[in-house]
Amino acid sequence: RLLTIEPAAIDDPLRCTLRHVALDENLHHEALSYVWGDENKTLPITVNNHTIQVTTNLEAALRHLRSNQKGRHIWIDAVCINQSNAIEKSDQVLRMTDIYRFAKKVVVWLGKDDDE
Repeated sequence: RLLTIEPAAIDDPLRCTLRHVALDENLHHEALSYVWGDENKTLPITVNNHTIQVTTNLEAALRHLRSNQKGRHIWIDAVCINQSNAIEKSDQVLRMTDIYRFAKKVVVWLGKDDDE
């Protein structure tokens, strides 16, 4: 699966689409490496017209990574892997090397600046 962050202003609600893709496609995707943060502190985002909860740190990363002009295709483990399916998680963990290797860019997000 690959997430597209739909374009909008930084303060607009986060809207995304998630689609199944083959890893060998010429995806031109990015991959996000980030600190999950406290899994008990979440905020809503919309994915394929459904509301899901993500950690506050991931929500902040999505806001800062979103373009106001075009969609951004990015692989994010918390959203692109079904976290409630242990078999899928194990399978996807084995593919993470290729997911990151084939990414046109790996983005690292440590969190918001303390001044924000």
